[in-house]
Amino acid sequence: MENKPCAIAVRIYESNGATMADIKTSPCDGLRMETIIWTKINERERFLYNGYTLFYDERIENMKPFEEIK
Repeated sequence: MENKPCAIAVRIYESNGATMADIKTSPCDGLRMETIIWTKINERERFLYNGYTLFYDERIENMKPFEEIK
C-alpha cells in the first residue's frame, strides 16, 4: 500500500461552476491544506479518508428545501 497523506477535514464547495475541495492533512503529514477539484477522481484518491475524517459540504446550503422543489 502506498503512503498517502491522511485527510482530517474536507470542505467541499462550488467555485465558478466547479466543485472544489480544501483538504487539511493530519499533523503526521505536515498539517498542510491543499485545494483540489473534487470531481477529478485522481486528485481525490491522493488522500486517505477514514472514519475520523470530517466532511463539510457547503453545496447543501445552496439547494432548495423539499417543499420548494415541486
